[in-house]
Amino acid sequence: MQKNLYLHLGFHKTGSTSFQATCATGAEKLQSSGITYPTFKCDDRPDTIINHSIPIISMFSENPENYHINKRWGLSNKTSKINASYRQQFEEYLTSAENLCISGEGISLLSTQSLKRMITLIDKHNFKIHAIAILRSPYSALCSEIQQKIKIGNFNALISLNNSAKKTFNCEWYSKAKIASKLKSIFKNAIQFVPFESACLNPYGPAGFLVQEFLNTDPSAFKYSKENQSLDNLTVRLQNEMNKINPRFIEHQGENNPTFPKGELNPGFVELGKGINKNLVCSKKFALTEAEYLLIADYIRSESDKILKLTNIDYRGEKLTFSKAIIE
Repeated sequence: MQKNLYLHLGFHKTGSTSFQATCATGAEKLQSSGITYPTFKCDDRPDTIINHSIPIISMFSENPENYHINKRWGLSNKTSKINASYRQQFEEYLTSAENLCISGEGISLLSTQSLKRMITLIDKHNFKIHAIAILRSPYSALCSEIQQKIKIGNFNALISLNNSAKKTFNCEWYSKAKIASKLKSIFKNAIQFVPFESACLNPYGPAGFLVQEFLNTDPSAFKYSKENQSLDNLTVRLQNEMNKINPRFIEHQGENNPTFPKGELNPGFVELGKGINKNLVCSKKFALTEAEYLLIADYIRSESDKILKLTNIDYRGEKLTFSKAIIE
């Protein structure tokens, strides 16, 4: 009998981390519904891995030694060993599970060839894939991902304290339309795209939406928590100034691929703590200034048109909010 593999592909900043935590803590409840939520172990790390982006990207990417998580964890020289372990664990789940849920917001960033290698392995174990991706509006998605990339140590040339960006900003690595087009070409009718706003209407938020609508399981039986919370406006901008002179990856430029960054890990990187962010909460949620937005306005309009064509989700009338320059 054919089995079901529920493949949650994110996207970033749509409640993916909360969904993963919900599934991991409620694994027994999911199991009672016939769905296995895998956890992975890496011999060189003490913590259980519940974000499947990490083992999946490491296993199936063309250059796992350049994957930013492997770099940050000091595993770039051990990828053959850890990927063999990940593969063994993955195949054990594929062999033993009645149905399987895989969740990783970074999986969609794999190349077409890498995704097809993953699918080939899944198909060998007689699974039918059901894929889902949650889409934020282009402007909201861009703001959220910019702050997330800055938070983990990347410098962004668009963001400043005083509207000092003078050039057109390359948004290539932020385009969800480009990723959606790739996923649609691979998964065909097996993938659905859902507006983030619709997922947020669930009483338990996006994580509850995925439990209820994607996994067809009662969401009231699970515990939910907010994970990977965003930084506020001033914290993001101060961190970006620090990243400019002291980034997480030495010689890494912000407009290069953030998943597979250039350069080596910088041991001197400094991340502003949660205490700093708490003190700066008065600066409110991070958003672009109007001057910053004008540099990428054409991208937002183009992205909205492409998303509408690909998914029938219309973000062309999105209401935009801006922040003010910290230094006038």
